[in-house]
Amino acid sequence: MEHITELYRNPPEHLFLFDQLTGLQALSRVAPDSPPMSKTPARQDFVYVRHGTLSVCPVMDYRTGRIFMRTIDSTKSACITEVIAEHIDQFPPDKTLHYLCDNLAGHSTQLLCDRVAELAGVDFPKDLLTQVQRRDWLQSTNKRIVFHFLPTHGSWLNLIEIWFGVLRSQAIRGASFSSIEELEQTVHDFTETWNHHFAHPFNWSYTGKGLHALLIKRNIAWLKNEASQFSPKFLAIQLVLIQKLFQNYRDKIKPKLWQELLETLITKQVFVETILAEGPDLELFGELKALLEQGLLFFYFLCANTTGFRSQLRYYWLVISKCHHRPVYF
Repeated sequence: MEHITELYRNPPEHLFLFDQLTGLQALSRVAPDSPPMSKTPARQDFVYVRHGTLSVCPVMDYRTGRIFMRTIDSTKSACITEVIAEHIDQFPPDKTLHYLCDNLAGHSTQLLCDRVAELAGVDFPKDLLTQVQRRDWLQSTNKRIVFHFLPTHGSWLNLIEIWFGVLRSQAIRGASFSSIEELEQTVHDFTETWNHHFAHPFNWSYTGKGLHALLIKRNIAWLKNEASQFSPKFLAIQLVLIQKLFQNYRDKIKPKLWQELLETLITKQVFVETILAEGPDLELFGELKALLEQGLLFFYFLCANTTGFRSQLRYYWLVISKCHHRPVYF
C-alpha cells in the first residue's frame, strides 16, 4: 500500500493503470420506462431479457485520466497481453512506461513476460518459473517497462476503479440494450466522449492513515465474536499480519488498542487453537502451532509494548519469523 500511495504522490512521467471490467450485462427491458412526474421519480420495470455479457480491458493515463480500451474475450493472459502490447506500441521505444495492476495470475504469466521483454529490448531469464519470480522480474526497474502490483485484496487502491463506477452510472445503469453489439458500441462511444470532453486526473490524497488501527480493531471484533467465517488459513494470515504490524508499524497504533488485542487473544486462545488445529500441515500453520505450543510468547511479546514490562524485555524479544524462530534485537 505504501508503495502504491507513494507512486501516486510522486508519479513517473508515464504511469498507467489497468484492470479488466468483466460481466457487463446487455439487458433489454420488456416494458418502456415510466417518465418522472412532478412528485415521483422515473420508474423502470423489473422484467428484462439477457443478451449476454461484455468484458473490456481499459488502460488509464494517470496524469490525464484518458482511457485506452479494448474489448476482450476472456481474462486469460493472451487477451491481456495483446491489449498491453498494443498500448505499449503507441510510445517511442526510448520511453519508460509504468503499469499498475492487481496480482491476478494473468498479469504475470510467461507469455506476458516474454512480450514485455521483447518490447523492452531485454532478455527474459528462462529460470524464472514461478509466478512470484516472474512478478519480481516485471517489477524490476532495470528495464523500460515496469509493473507495479497491488497487494492482495487491494483493488481499492487502483484509481481505474473510480472510472469503472463513472462508466456504469453514466452509460450502463438503467439503460436497455438489444444486443451485445449495442452495449459494446455504447461503451466505446462513452469512452470516446470521456476522452474528448471529460477526461481529468483523479487526484489521490489517501495516505493510509488510520488503516493500521482499523485492521487491529477488525481482528479484535472478529475474535470476540468468534466469527464462524474464520477458516484456518484466514486466521493464520491474520495472526501473521498482526505480528508484522507490530514489528513494523506498532507506533501507528495506540498502546491501549494493543492491550485490548492482547486481552482478546488471551481470552480467545482456545478458539484460536481450535481453528488452527483444523488447518493442513503446512509451513504457515506449523509456525503458528509452534508459537501456541510455547505458551503465550506471542501475547507476552505484545504485552512488552503495552505494559510496564517493556524495560525488562528491551533488548531481547522472541518473535515469529516465517520459517524459523530467532531473537530480534531492537
